[in-house]
Amino acid sequence: MALDPIGPPPPAMSRGHRRIAILCGHTAMAARETEAELRSAPTASAPEPEAPHQPMSWCVVGAGAIGGLVGARLARVGERVTLVARRDHLAAMQKRQGIIVAEMDGSEALVPVRAVGSVTEVGKVDIVIVALKAHQILPILDDLHSLFHERTVVLSMQNGLPWWYFHKHGGPFEGRALEAVDPGGRLLHGIEPERIVGCIPYPAAHLRAPGEVHHTEGTLLPLGELDGSRSG
Repeated sequence: MALDPIGPPPPAMSRGHRRIAILCGHTAMAARETEAELRSAPTASAPEPEAPHQPMSWCVVGAGAIGGLVGARLARVGERVTLVARRDHLAAMQKRQGIIVAEMDGSEALVPVRAVGSVTEVGKVDIVIVALKAHQILPILDDLHSLFHERTVVLSMQNGLPWWYFHKHGGPFEGRALEAVDPGGRLLHGIEPERIVGCIPYPAAHLRAPGEVHHTEGTLLPLGELDGSRSG
């Protein structure tokens, strides 16, 4: 499923995927979907009011350019976000108590958000965005579990073949670990596949300075269940 603020939303978008679409800043898509739903509602009675938005807790592990951009989008719509970063980038965000985002249209703003240096400082959250390369996850694999409660979702945000590629893939390679990115299958066995939702980030961004992200192009965030099924 590709989340695109320009094209129409998939007709069978689940509530869970719809929430991620809205939280990632695709408000145009959400507005069109809501408008279409209201048009199709019976005219005899007014539509039921939606339940008040309940913020979810998020942790972005690896809040560099892409992770910082997505985390800032979430924070701007009211989600409870913690960014995990390092070194000068972390120090700059902690000093400003937020991250500066320069947009494609030339505007920029300081987005208030919490930033820490270790996942062990965060606590349990509803959704963990892993925006690290696979080899960078291994050193913190054991600590990642400190973020999980029973229903925590892990949004794997990597380009290329991820460590879970053959899980529920079918065929002769079903369940095989990708040794090139996951030696010995430590990630495959260390993070329950049932928690994972896959995502490939299309946006291009870079850190123009510590604590400052410049978004240069792209908005798509294709995501979905590992077996291709639709979930709610």
